[in-house]
Amino acid sequence: MIKLRFFPFLILLICCLLSSIKIVAQNQSLKQTAFKLNLSIKGLANQPVYLGYYFADKQYIRDTTNFDAQGQAAFQLEKMPEKGMYLIVLENKRWFEIVIDSANMLSISTDTSDLPGKLQASDYQNKAFYYYLNTLSRLSKEVESLKAGNDPQKDSLIRLKEQTFMGFRDRFLSEHPGSFFGKVLQASRDPEVPEPPKASNGRPDSTWQYLYYKNHYWDYTDLSDDGLLRTPVFYSRFERFFDKVVAQIPDTLIVEIERFINKVSGNKNMFRYVVHTMATKYENTKIMGQDKVLLYLLDNYYAKNKAWWVEEADLVKIVDRIRFMKNNQIGMKAVNMVMEDSLGRVQSLYQVQAPYTIVYFWDPGCSHCQKETPKVYEVYEKYKAKGLRSYVVCTEREKEPWLKYVREKKLNWLNVIDVYPRNNFRVDYDVMTTPQLFLLDENKQIIAKKIDAETLEKILENEFSKKAKANPNAKAKRK
Repeated sequence: MIKLRFFPFLILLICCLLSSIKIVAQNQSLKQTAFKLNLSIKGLANQPVYLGYYFADKQYIRDTTNFDAQGQAAFQLEKMPEKGMYLIVLENKRWFEIVIDSANMLSISTDTSDLPGKLQASDYQNKAFYYYLNTLSRLSKEVESLKAGNDPQKDSLIRLKEQTFMGFRDRFLSEHPGSFFGKVLQASRDPEVPEPPKASNGRPDSTWQYLYYKNHYWDYTDLSDDGLLRTPVFYSRFERFFDKVVAQIPDTLIVEIERFINKVSGNKNMFRYVVHTMATKYENTKIMGQDKVLLYLLDNYYAKNKAWWVEEADLVKIVDRIRFMKNNQIGMKAVNMVMEDSLGRVQSLYQVQAPYTIVYFWDPGCSHCQKETPKVYEVYEKYKAKGLRSYVVCTEREKEPWLKYVREKKLNWLNVIDVYPRNNFRVDYDVMTTPQLFLLDENKQIIAKKIDAETLEKILENEFSKKAKANPNAKAKRK
């Protein structure tokens, strides 16, 4: 009797538990699928398919799944993908692009016989995208056909087709103002540069068109939309602007980078991308003097806690890096050093009177220094009759190995050593490795840094040549 009385209660309890489990499972399923992409491709069966995406100049794989025997596949993502252009990558290096914007469910169908031409999409963004692509493809084929033909009027017909395309593009942009691809298309446009006004001499202003082009370069780009970062368009235009359009002068680059950062400052992802990309670019630059751009970025964004994505430990290293860079930029006056020479006499860098002075940091025990030092010395010997002088710093504090090496190799230039460390040359000249070679002018301003012997010789040849042309009657100073 006791069992019979409690049995209905147990059944009810179990049913409630099962119902709760089912509801929880359904909720978890809903949570786990924030985005779904259904694919149906005729001609494919039982093979993998990849969902890729662009970021800057690279492509990455986001997810993978498999087609079934009927050519059906689905990507189900727990997190909504960020806006951008995505890739559907098939076997045998076949692929096509789609747009992912705000829709959390997409359906794409096509046929392997013509992937873009037969593509059907469930959403507005991809319908607009493929309407444009297929129209462009048709017009391009018509132009190619004209080029291959013998029609005597083909040049004018080709121009007419090009005008037709331009008209189609403009209509597309006006008819699809909410299309993300429309933004991508706009971002690829260059500004139309008017005829230049005449300068005071009556001739066209030679710089006006360049300045107009530079100042209006980004007019068609919506820099508030970070979805453009995940397209193949933005990176190429970004690189082109800072590599080809802007003059490669550090101060000019800094002005243009700051102006661009101000334009994207309202979008944190754009801001992060620009600051990080520019810092990385100029950290690895091979153009002498452009590290000034890196110093500016580190000092004004990272050290001032504007680079919110950087960990505290990395910020400490960055602040330290600034310390090593700030005193040795091109054009700055080199920090003075006072050290003992090989005879124990005190020698000051600022007391070296010369039109040009080599400042060379080396270590007699360094294998790379042992290869480079004779080459630097050879350049010194070649130009010392013209007034070149030296201040050659041993970075170690042990005198005997240093003196022995200098005497054995007959390095008869101004050799100095900081036995009782009174100088902070490692920080002041950014001497983290050896050898390091600087060239100073007569006012001890840095005109070249971190160069090798071959570059030193080219610079000296150019500098002395300029002096000779400027002062044809001047006699070269001799030691």
